[in-house]
Amino acid sequence: MTDSSDTTALLLVQTVASFSRAELRWELATIAAAVALLSIALAAIALFCFRRGTRDLTLLYFGLFCILYAVRLLALLSSFRSLFNESQMFWNYVNWVITCTIILPFGLFFYQIADEHLRNFLRWLLAAQMVFAIFGILAASSRVSLVKLSFANNFVVLATLAATALFLVISKWRPGPHQRLSHEFRVFIAAFLVWMLFVVHSNLLGLKILTGQNVEFVGFLVFVAGLGYISAYRTFGNEKRLIAINKELEIARTIQSSTLPQSVPNPHRTPNCCALRAHERRRRGFLRFP
Repeated sequence: MTDSSDTTALLLVQTVASFSRAELRWELATIAAAVALLSIALAAIALFCFRRGTRDLTLLYFGLFCILYAVRLLALLSSFRSLFNESQMFWNYVNWVITCTIILPFGLFFYQIADEHLRNFLRWLLAAQMVFAIFGILAASSRVSLVKLSFANNFVVLATLAATALFLVISKWRPGPHQRLSHEFRVFIAAFLVWMLFVVHSNLLGLKILTGQNVEFVGFLVFVAGLGYISAYRTFGNEKRLIAINKELEIARTIQSSTLPQSVPNPHRTPNCCALRAHERRRRGFLRFP
């Protein structure tokens, strides 16, 4: 056990020593971003579990999405990999599985805040992404080259973004009445566009069209801030609506209790029944007249 820990520490020291000062700063910034994402994700899942009365699925999907992205960030770091006695191929497969599945909680989050017209499109999009995720995992398990699969994934991501943008443009110009976008949907679109700029840059790096450092996680942090705002906005909005409904029910119960009798009336004590009994006695005395 001691030899194993000493070997791991030695590998970590050698890995850190091989970095330049700029690379080490970049590694530390990425680790800090991953830790922040994990903290936010766990807080969102805890809020989802403990607020049962106002439970909103966006918190759960938001937490799963952040966890997957944070784990992928850590799996790409040489300093983090050196803490475990696993091969380079293992970490490549971990990265690929997360890449295939991370779109699903993101799509489900988007589905929760979209209107009915957009949900019809998102159902087909989620089904297509699920099929590609299953295909990608099975192909990787069949020893298909991850380089080829990643190349195909870059085209799928860019095609998905293009199809979504085209659908939104067509929906805006379609005839008929148009619903105004909700506040949370506008926040989502703004944060999403910022992140997509970094995603496009990352995919162009993967296609070798551009060169440089992958800074996708910076845009993702901006996107996470927007998603966190949307989740909190929906959660506390649902809580306010639930409190308002409870107040209305309490007012209705108060009005109902004030209009209904508090107990069952006693026929022997009511004035009307006494008058009827006196009238009945007079009638019987009149009928007994000789």
